[in-house]
Amino acid sequence: MIRNVLALLALVLGTVAAPAHFVYLVPAKDGKSFQVVFSETLEPDDAVTVEKIAGLKLTGRSGDGKDATYECKKGDHCLTGTMTGIPKVAFGSVTYGLITKGDKSSLLAYHPKVVFAGCDEKTSTLGETVPAELVPVLTAGSVQFRLLAAGKPVAETEVNVLKPDGKKEKLKTDAKGSTAKLEGAGRYAAWAKHAEVKEGEHDGKKYGDIRHYATLVVDVAAAEPKSGMPDLPEAFSSFGAGTVDGFVYVYGGHAGKTHSYSQETTLGKFRRMNVADASKGWEELTAGKHLQGLALVGYKQSILRVGGMEPRNAKGDKADNNSVAGVQSFDLKTLKWTDLADLPAGRSSHDAVVVGDTLIVVGGWNMKGAAKSEWLTTGCTLDLADAKAQWKTIEQPFSRRALTATVLDGRVMVMGGMNSEGTMDHSVNIFDPKTGKWTSGPKIPGAGMNAFTPAACVVDGKAYLNPADGKVYRLNGESWDELTAVKTPRWVHRMVPISDGRMLVLCGATGSGSVASCEVVGTK
Repeated sequence: MIRNVLALLALVLGTVAAPAHFVYLVPAKDGKSFQVVFSETLEPDDAVTVEKIAGLKLTGRSGDGKDATYECKKGDHCLTGTMTGIPKVAFGSVTYGLITKGDKSSLLAYHPKVVFAGCDEKTSTLGETVPAELVPVLTAGSVQFRLLAAGKPVAETEVNVLKPDGKKEKLKTDAKGSTAKLEGAGRYAAWAKHAEVKEGEHDGKKYGDIRHYATLVVDVAAAEPKSGMPDLPEAFSSFGAGTVDGFVYVYGGHAGKTHSYSQETTLGKFRRMNVADASKGWEELTAGKHLQGLALVGYKQSILRVGGMEPRNAKGDKADNNSVAGVQSFDLKTLKWTDLADLPAGRSSHDAVVVGDTLIVVGGWNMKGAAKSEWLTTGCTLDLADAKAQWKTIEQPFSRRALTATVLDGRVMVMGGMNSEGTMDHSVNIFDPKTGKWTSGPKIPGAGMNAFTPAACVVDGKAYLNPADGKVYRLNGESWDELTAVKTPRWVHRMVPISDGRMLVLCGATGSGSVASCEVVGTK
């Protein structure tokens, strides 16, 4: 009660600041809106108003260094606003007023900052442009803080940290301005004071120094288990992958040299991994046809295998590549395959998704051995709820293969691919199963190979894309914003959602051959 009265008096008189109150820039979970609070925690303090910080101007900086200005709307106990795009770091400065003790007055200035997931230390460092700042040094599951003044380290200074569990901890910077490391995932808040000996005048009153308070909000991702996510037993690309109930399923793939296809270089392996018990590795399931360029998609308690290319020649013999029309369902209870209705024609280098009870297949071509391959100009759908259903044709505003598809808000996003002229197409076409109509979405960013079989999936209602440049992009309205990057850029690979808002990037091709590696990518 006494603290709240003091806080109110401080704001009314404008001569002292509320004790232990600091200006924090707090992003919402949706990544689109924010609050600016003047509080002891990251929640607005109902005992104080925000008149003194209402002039705060915020800047958001993207990965390419471009800045955007965020306007703040004043409320009773916090400032609010929205963010354009997906920034890597957002920051601002505001002069609060004077604090007087005896015959000495100091000017208070606050410098709030928030650092977002995927932002490296270089991008999050503002340097000489700010009088004081805290820079997070992040590793999975831990963080330490660096205190800088105009870009230079500040030694032997206290950094106060509010940890994810609500507990507070005091750290001290070393000669390089760095604190000790704190372990644990979640949202951290920190503040530190840097006094600048500088005389001046504010509102007609003189002061002898400026007290800069740097604040920081940062989310620390959870560390991966020491065992990590196991690689696949072989290196391969051009395969199918899907998820059901915490398991990742993988079928087929090309394990040979580029453009060299045979029964020996094309896999018929079918495997799965329990994400929650990844240390046990990949479990072998019932194998089948040697296929590549197929689609694999989860549906209720089953995995559906759709089409694919089957080389019928032995290694070293003349190529005999044939697209297949077969569609099979693998029952996760009985662990057995059953046949569904064949596709209207052989199809490979395509993709498939399920919306509700409807299996939707798009893109691809029909390879016919020695005969000329047929580029498919239509897609098709199958009602999975009807055991006697047959395939229905849907129009496509494109004719492409080596594309990828995912489902966002009940609509099918078909991304990238190559056309019959061998040109990479960065287009994104969106199909609405309810209306049967197609619209266009924002094109795949980057050049060249970024359009060739990129990987994509949806996590927590947001679409993510991982093309050949290795970057992970998140769809933000009408643009793809860079989020992070994988360690090994690849193409003709797959990316599937796993637990805790994460994605798993699987296998694929690189400039030096296929890889067996799996990488976990966070979305926060």
